[in-house]
Amino acid sequence: MYNLWEIRQRKGMTLNALSARTGIPVRVLEDYEHGRKPIPYDDLARLAKALYVEEWEIKTQSDPPPQPEKKSAPPQRVQPKARGRGTRQPARQKRRRRTPPPPAPIKESQLAQMRQLAPMLGKTMADLERMAGKPLDKLTRKEASRILFQLQEALRERKKQEGEEGTHNRKRAYLPEGVDRFEMDYLMQLQKSGEAVRFHLFDGSEVVGQVVGFSAYTITVRSSEEERTLNKLAIAWYAREAPSSAEWGAPSSSSDAEPTEPQEETGS
Repeated sequence: MYNLWEIRQRKGMTLNALSARTGIPVRVLEDYEHGRKPIPYDDLARLAKALYVEEWEIKTQSDPPPQPEKKSAPPQRVQPKARGRGTRQPARQKRRRRTPPPPAPIKESQLAQMRQLAPMLGKTMADLERMAGKPLDKLTRKEASRILFQLQEALRERKKQEGEEGTHNRKRAYLPEGVDRFEMDYLMQLQKSGEAVRFHLFDGSEVVGQVVGFSAYTITVRSSEEERTLNKLAIAWYAREAPSSAEWGAPSSSSDAEPTEPQEETGS
C-alpha cells in the first residue's frame, strides 16, 4: 500500500487535475493526503480509477507528506580578537556525545493497515503477533513497516496468481473494445450462415429473421414479411432460432438432417 500523495506524485498529477477527474474537492483531497481523514470506500474507488491503480494499493489513511527542509543561512565568520598580553583564551568545552533517541513506536495507521490486510490473506492478528514475535502494540515503527511490506508482497503475489488463473479461464476480453469485437464476429457468422435469429426487445415484443446487416448501433433483420432495423439499445437479448419448414424452406423431418446446434444467447 502507498500513500495517496505518493501515487499522485508518481503519476505526475496535480491536486487540481485529480479533483477534476474524480469530482472530489481539492480541500477534501488535501485532508486525505495529510491523513486528517480516512478515505471512504466510494472515494477510494474513484481515486483508484483516476490514478489507474488497484484499490488495495492506496492506504485508507495516508501518512502526512514530508515538509520541505528550510535552507539555513550560511554561518558567519567571526574574526578572532587580537590577543594582547595578559589575556586568557577561554577553555574549549568538551562536546558531549548525543545519545541516540529511542526507536519510535508503531503508529495507529500502521495497526489499521495490518487489520485491513490480515483478513485478505486469511490471517488473524494473533498470526501477525506470532510472525513479529511480540505483541503488535510493542512493535517499533521500523518493525511494523517490515511486517506491512511482507503482507503487501504476499497480497501482490496472490493477486498475480489469481490474475493468471483468470486469464486461462477467460473466453473473451473484458475490455469494452474486446466485447464489441466479439459481437461483430458473432454477427458476421450469423449473416454469412443465414440462420434465423430471435430478438427479444425490452418492450416485450420479439422479432425473428435473418441478419442482413449491422452497424455499431443497429442490426437489420429480414423476415418472410418485412425487413426491420433494430436499435441495439432496444434489444434485451438475441439467440439462434432453429428454422421451421414453413418459414425458411428447411425439411420438417428427415433422417439425414444434421442435428441442430444448441442455442446461444448474446447480449447486445
